[in-house]
Amino acid sequence: MSTVALVAGQQTVTLDDLEDGDCFVFDEEMDLQNLTSFDLQPCANALASVKGSGRVAAQVVATSDLRTGDEEYPSVEELLLRADTFCTAEGFNAYAVIPLLPDESTWTRRQGRAVCVALARA
Repeated sequence: MSTVALVAGQQTVTLDDLEDGDCFVFDEEMDLQNLTSFDLQPCANALASVKGSGRVAAQVVATSDLRTGDEEYPSVEELLLRADTFCTAEGFNAYAVIPLLPDESTWTRRQGRAVCVALARA
């Protein structure tokens, strides 16, 4: 597991706490899927701080419950298809939008919640 580097005075949250519009920065070599905590900062600061740094600014652009009723954990392929319907980014100069999906062990605890993150470099 990895965590995002802390910046003094910023709020640190877990994946379960991320909301639409939240922004954070992480190192390019980190696997975003394995991050467990996120140091939130204003989006303009996140974008400005990554210029030439080897870091990536990220903004939560959507969250959604991927469950359809009271189902068991579906396949990863099915989750990706469901995430494609709401994972889009507008206005963040994103080069990619990545869904952070629950795995089988977190499906019930996270109530099928997925978080879509737009990635940008200044």
